Amino acid sequence: MFTGRPCGAYSAMQELFDKFSNNNVSGPVILQTLNMIVRCQQVDGKSPVGFMPWRHEGETRQAAAVRLISETLQTYAADPKILQTLRKGVIGEITTAFESYAPGSVKISESARIIVETNVLFDSLGEFVGQYVIPWCGKTIVRPQRNVASVQKTLAVLRLLISSCP
Repeated sequence: MFTGRPCGAYSAMQELFDKFSNNNVSGPVILQTLNMIVRCQQVDGKSPVGFMPWRHEGETRQAAAVRLISETLQTYAADPKILQTLRKGVIGEITTAFESYAPGSVKISESARIIVETNVLFDSLGEFVGQYVIPWCGKTIVRPQRNVASVQKTLAVLRLLISSCP
């Protein structure tokens, strides 16, 4: 359905959402949108297809992707029950967005450090865990504290929950 330029995700998402007269977008469409945002984030920004039209001046690719994901969830899935059946996919996409601070391979310790140092990332991680993951998976995870070890543990638990969240 969405082929070609990966960072056309934003335009494709807007066109799709514009077809709805209200914010009642289905869970699979939301998950597909998250997937497009994360794939776009992972493209090298120097590539001709790496332009992120939603990125604010001075904002990193990671922060822009996480912000757009947060805005998408708040607008179309403020109630976590909307995504209940797709929770494992949503957790996977969002965890990838938090871990992907640069194209290519990532180190979880470096991802955790960047999250701790970047307010929008740290705040968004806490909100995602509190608003979505805890209602979906129970108290197997807690909101991270502002230190690298805590954020690193949160990311590791999120990865485990992709396969084990009930």
